[in-house]
Amino acid sequence: MLKLQPIDTYVILEIKEKEEKKGALVLPDSVQDKFKAALEEGVIVSIGDEAFFELKEKKRKVPVIGDKVIFKKHCGKWYKEEDQTYRILQDIDIYGILAE
Repeated sequence: MLKLQPIDTYVILEIKEKEEKKGALVLPDSVQDKFKAALEEGVIVSIGDEAFFELKEKKRKVPVIGDKVIFKKHCGKWYKEEDQTYRILQDIDIYGILAE
């Protein structure tokens, strides 16, 4: 169980290490950087009390613990507990819930 609990509008996501796939086509680093997505995926493991307040007020779908979401790649702070990596970010940095 995660020892850190977020406050206010913060959310903690579990980040899985991505496996690099090897292919036949090799692109230079300068070209690869242009194609890297500005979004990442993570799974919500903890939610602050005030997170998604506006969505709740408008009675819209609210992300919950266990949802796989996409978020801004360069936002939030990294946190490591035991052997697991987490990202702490604000609810407004989450763009959507990925369907299973």
